Amino acid sequence: MTIEQKNKLIAKLHQAAGECGGEVEESYSGRGMFGRTCYGIRCRGHLACMVACTSLGLNNYKRDNMGKDWIIYFPDIQG
Repeated sequence: MTIEQKNKLIAKLHQAAGECGGEVEESYSGRGMFGRTCYGIRCRGHLACMVACTSLGLNNYKRDNMGKDWIIYFPDIQG
């Protein structure tokens, strides 16, 4: 992935986060990532966040419950 492609994806993440009231995380390490980090969106309503991401073409995500919050994360967009 080129820097330009990554920057476009990050801009879409910020747009999706704005639509669902979430915040972009730049260094989330999800299950099975073995310490690698990636971008994600921390939010309260994971369904709204998944809809916002999908509507922007951000489809390759995973999700984790973080207690009160959720994170929708993108292992392919490394932090």
